Amino acid sequence: MKKIFNIYLVLLIFSSFTIVNLFSCAPKTTEVKERQTTIKNPKYYYRLGLADLEGGNLSQAIYYLKKAYELDSNDVDILNALGIAYARAGEKEKAKKLFLKAIKLEPRRGETYTNLGVLLASEGKYDEALKYFQKAVSLDEYKNRDKAFFNIALVYKKKGNYNLFEEYLKKTLTFNPYFSQAYILLGEYYLKSKRYIDAYDTYLTALNMGIELPQIYFGLGKAHYYLKNYIKAEYYLKKALNLSKNIVLKQQIEEFLKKVRERKNFSNNEEGKTNIINEQFFIKKPEEPKTLPKPEKYTVPKKPLQEVKPKYRRYFTDETKKRKKIIRYGYKKKSVPKVKFKYYLQVGLFSSYGNALKLYTRLKALGVKPKIVKYKVDGKNYYKVIIGYFKSPSQARKFKYEVLVPKDKYFRRALIKYEKR
Repeated sequence: MKKIFNIYLVLLIFSSFTIVNLFSCAPKTTEVKERQTTIKNPKYYYRLGLADLEGGNLSQAIYYLKKAYELDSNDVDILNALGIAYARAGEKEKAKKLFLKAIKLEPRRGETYTNLGVLLASEGKYDEALKYFQKAVSLDEYKNRDKAFFNIALVYKKKGNYNLFEEYLKKTLTFNPYFSQAYILLGEYYLKSKRYIDAYDTYLTALNMGIELPQIYFGLGKAHYYLKNYIKAEYYLKKALNLSKNIVLKQQIEEFLKKVRERKNFSNNEEGKTNIINEQFFIKKPEEPKTLPKPEKYTVPKKPLQEVKPKYRRYFTDETKKRKKIIRYGYKKKSVPKVKFKYYLQVGLFSSYGNALKLYTRLKALGVKPKIVKYKVDGKNYYKVIIGYFKSPSQARKFKYEVLVPKDKYFRRALIKYEKR
C-alpha cells in the first residue's frame, strides 16, 4: 500500500508542475498580443503571414495576412499572398476576388494572372485558366514566365492535347533550362509514346545541366533498357536507387532493376545457346576478291581488293570448356547515339531589336564579338545577345570571369547555355 501511495504522490507533483508552467506562460502571450495590436505596419504582418504560409500553418497565415490587408487593402503582394492562403484552405471564392482585385490595381503583374490561372485549373475551368496563363506569358516584365509555360503544358495534358503539352514543356525549357520538373515530365511522355531516343536526349541534357535527381537517373535507366543497353540501364538505375529517399520511388526503381537484371541474364543465355547450336552455320570462309580483266588500253593499275577481316566472338563450350573463335559476319554492337553540344554565353534576352542592338554595341566597344540571334515564341519575335561558341561550359565560364566581368561587372548575369551541334 505504501508503494502505491508514493507513486500517486509523484504523479501529482508532475501534473501540478505542468499546470504552474502553463499559467506562468499565459501573461507573456498576452503581452505579445498587446504589442502586435500597437504595430500598424502592414509589411510586418505580411512577413509573418508569409512565413506561416511557407511553413504550412494556414490558420496563422490567414490571420496575419488579413491584418495586413486591413491596414493596406491595395497592396498587391498582400492580396496575392492572402489569395494563395485562401486557395490552399479551400476558400476559392475569396481567393478569386482577391486575385481579381489585384489585377485591377496592377494589370501588368504576371504573378497574379498565374495564381488565378492555377486556381481556375484546380476547379476544372481549363479554358479560363489558359486565358490568364497566356496573359502572364505575354508580359515581358514577368520574371517567372517559365512557370506560366509549365502550367499551360499541364493544362493541355489535362485536356488530352499531348502535342501542345510537349510544345509548351519545350518552351518552358527554353526560358529556363534548369527547370527539373519539365525534364522529368517530358522524358516520361517520350517513354510512354515509345520515343526512346528522344527520352534519352532529354534526360541526358538534364544531367548536362547539372540536374542530378533520382527521377532523371531512373528515366535514363528506362531509356537504356528500351534501347536494349542493359548494362548502362543497370548502372543508372543503381544511381537512382542510391539518390532516392522516397519509399514509393525506391520500390519502383527496385522492381524495374529486377526486370533489367532478368532481361540481361536471359539475353546472355540466349546468345550462348545460339552460338553452340549454330556453330557450323556461322563458320564461313571469306570470299576471295574477284579479279577484273585487263582492259585493252593501258590504264593505271588499281590496288587489289583486300579481304574483309571477320570479327570474332569468343565463348566457352559446355563440352570441352576450351576457348574457340567463331566467325560471325555483320555483327555490330548496338550503340546509343551520343549527343554533342556547343556552349555560349547569353548576355541578354529582349523582345525589341533596339534594346538588343544597344547591348550589342556595348559589347563591341569592349572588344568582344557578340551575335544577335532571332527566334519566335507564340508568333512573337525575341532577340538574344550571345557570345560564343565554346567547346565546353568550363571554357565559357573562363571567358565570362576572366574577360567579360573584369571589363564590366554588369555581365556577371550572363548565363551559360547550350545547343545541339
